[in-house]
Amino acid sequence: MRVLALFVVLLVVVLAMPVVFGQNKGDVPDHNITEWKLGEIISGPEVKLDELQGKVVVIEFWGWRCPPCLASLPKLAKLDKKYRKKGLVLIGMHAQQASNDQILEIVKKSKLEFTITTNPASHGPVSFSGIPKVFVFDGEGKLVFDGHPNDVEKVVKAGLKKLK
Repeated sequence: MRVLALFVVLLVVVLAMPVVFGQNKGDVPDHNITEWKLGEIISGPEVKLDELQGKVVVIEFWGWRCPPCLASLPKLAKLDKKYRKKGLVLIGMHAQQASNDQILEIVKKSKLEFTITTNPASHGPVSFSGIPKVFVFDGEGKLVFDGHPNDVEKVVKAGLKKLK
């Protein structure tokens, strides 16, 4: 009986993973990039959300006291350098309380060249509780991915292919 109960629990967990981690395209909320608010841009290129038509946009919510967030920043910097000229726009929305100097120290240390904005004005219509959290938008501004930054590059590649 215990084996059956354990099997059922494991089955439920496995089936729920795409929903929890935003992996299933059918589970991505129906939203557009223009519904997001950038807040104050403190580093990187000036970006206006209503001018991003024809670009693949990655928005990552991160924090300066979040070890997984800090670990993802160098990967995002590489992604930015690799795909910026091909149509990628990357925006890092800082989501913890910190001074601009504290945030900029991390930006400099991580050699980030993409746009960095600050909270509390940075937000979107999708609620979530953990960071890092990534949202990817296609060339038409439609939300196509809601999940973890480790899974972003394949989504970006697919989106950039569609731009051509």
